[in-house]
Amino acid sequence: MKSIYTFLSCIILLVCGSAMVGYSQPGGGCSGQFTLTYPTASGNKSESLNNGDKNTVPAIYCPTNGAGGEISLQADSPENITVTRLSDGAVISRLTFIASEVASNTIKAVFLPGTLQSETYRIYSVTTTCQSAKDITVELTIAPSLTITATANGITSTNPTVCPGTPVTIKARGASTGSTYTLVANGTATQSNLTGDFLVYPNASTTYTVSTNTPTCGSTVVSQNITINAINLTLTSNVSNITQGGSVTLTATGGAAGTPYTWYERTNASSNFTLISGETTSTITRAPARTTEYRVSGTTSAGNCPSTVSLIVRVNSAPLPVELISFEAVRNDKVAVLTWTTASEKNSAYFDIERSFDGKSFESVGQRAGAGTTSARTNYQFVDTRLAQTAGTVYYRLRQVDVTGETNYSPVRALQSSATARAIKAEVFPNPFDKTVAVQYYSLGTDAVTLTVRNVLGQTVLTQTASTAEGVQEIKLSDAASLTRGMYYLTIRQGNQQQVVRISRQ
Repeated sequence: MKSIYTFLSCIILLVCGSAMVGYSQPGGGCSGQFTLTYPTASGNKSESLNNGDKNTVPAIYCPTNGAGGEISLQADSPENITVTRLSDGAVISRLTFIASEVASNTIKAVFLPGTLQSETYRIYSVTTTCQSAKDITVELTIAPSLTITATANGITSTNPTVCPGTPVTIKARGASTGSTYTLVANGTATQSNLTGDFLVYPNASTTYTVSTNTPTCGSTVVSQNITINAINLTLTSNVSNITQGGSVTLTATGGAAGTPYTWYERTNASSNFTLISGETTSTITRAPARTTEYRVSGTTSAGNCPSTVSLIVRVNSAPLPVELISFEAVRNDKVAVLTWTTASEKNSAYFDIERSFDGKSFESVGQRAGAGTTSARTNYQFVDTRLAQTAGTVYYRLRQVDVTGETNYSPVRALQSSATARAIKAEVFPNPFDKTVAVQYYSLGTDAVTLTVRNVLGQTVLTQTASTAEGVQEIKLSDAASLTRGMYYLTIRQGNQQQVVRISRQ
């Protein structure tokens, strides 16, 4: 019981509503004794009461949206006040004014919804200015009697946790006969009926509010809240806005250990998401060319729920502080030739030429000095002599740097290398073979060549790697005699180019 009394003493501290009991001693005399202001079903009511004039006053407290009701005690001088619950004589609170409250002669108390039952309380005070004590009894009715629960997967609770999209039935009870229940979600009324039963499918944690009229509160609309927690993955990014040419790191959390993530992206809200192949970990880094929405799917560690979340990364397409007329990349034999022209420049220090083989990670391969500030047409050229022979697609961009150190990026240009245009051309002889076999092919560069032999079941039975030079090459397949009679598939791979040839041993 002691803990209950201690908890109920919190009615002195919070301020959440408009219910108020006020005490005052008009003009320092005691004839009026005090004025009592208390809540009723139709609103607050005030009465001037003399000592013994009226022993009991009815008070009805109608909370809204889970709020509490305030009681304020006022006096002309510091005094001791005792609140007693008459059903068992328990002292609910004994209050003494403190120095900071003396100036306003006010003490505030609050009734929290659900913490008190409808009850009768005696409020008794002893003053230093009156011969008789103030004594009043208040019948406090805690209202409304509106209850709200949620049922999901056969379990009823006042604070359920479910997987996203799970059907949940919300039940509200306690309305006046013929009154309408209204369900509000995220500030919008979504459903109304006379039964108080609502079916919802929350995809994220949502607080629902049911509002109605109850018998004890008359025309006062009351409401109760219930929160349904939907278990979801969480997707965050280290930045929400980037400049063109920048990168963003995306991190998914809340997934089950050992299960992969699936990542998607789209650059147009009206188009479908496309799979980001090869990305299955919880963190990925991307360099979007324009505003992109990213989505990740996986299974949550709590509840083992399938979950999909997304976020948008905005790309600020800030123009170069130069008027860029053109930027081109072309291949000339074994080198890449980059040319660009500006119509004008302002505080342009230099251009960094950056190259990438995957379109995401760029590195500087050279630099050209800018023209400073000029309105004259300026032409630039850079030759990349270190272009890899085996690269499929090569990407280039300009990083323009101001004299202040600020940077801006040009659009990205893609260049197909000659290795893409020319495929490996290989011949095997003799074929079929008895004990020895040779592979003759045209090498695209100096990268090593890998020969892999697989049987008809797809099992690797022989692997050989050889160094090579550019041009026509010939390699004897070692250990060919160890192969049993039958058909095989020989893969010749160099860089990102390969050819598969069917061979057989007699």
